[in-house]
Amino acid sequence: MRKDISDERSNFNGKLRLDRAADQLIGVCGGIAADGIVNKDEAAFLTAWLAEHREVCSIFPGAILAERLASIMADGTISEDELKDLLQTLQQISGNHFIETGAAAPESPAIQADTPDVIEFAGRRFCLTGKFVFGSRTTCEDATTKLGAACSSDVTLQTDYLVIGALVSPDWIHETYGRKIERAMSLRADGCRKPVIITEEQWAVAIAI
Repeated sequence: MRKDISDERSNFNGKLRLDRAADQLIGVCGGIAADGIVNKDEAAFLTAWLAEHREVCSIFPGAILAERLASIMADGTISEDELKDLLQTLQQISGNHFIETGAAAPESPAIQADTPDVIEFAGRRFCLTGKFVFGSRTTCEDATTKLGAACSSDVTLQTDYLVIGALVSPDWIHETYGRKIERAMSLRADGCRKPVIITEEQWAVAIAI
């Protein structure tokens, strides 16, 4: 019994550390992207920061950023196009568009969605997560099932689409829908082709066709 309690406590503390590291990463990304420019020194600093916080490289969005930086640094040089691409990645992670908004504090972080040619409903399984401009979760699920799809509350191997509501809060990574996004990214990292991750806007356009 004591061992079980100790294991649970260790797992809980480990998750807390990951959450804090993810928060720190979002803050670092927002700080670097605040002026709308990323230079080579900042790219080197971010690479060193990730090396010192390896645990965050095992989760979303740290894993994506680490992979992107490794690709940029692979040939030993950093081009202007690569720096612009890195800036876009940091803005997506932190939601920080200081030049456009005048706000240095991170807004709701954007989450990289897929761009499928067609979103199919008949016989497909959807998981809706977050808050939707379209309406309540029940309203959104009803609109989905009317087109012949099924809806589930969790992301599984059977989930075809994960739909992310437009009203994402700045601390999404700690919310229930943040866990669903992590689960979807984990399945994709393991070689699964699904779930396809789409935004509320993509979903709303598809149900209107």
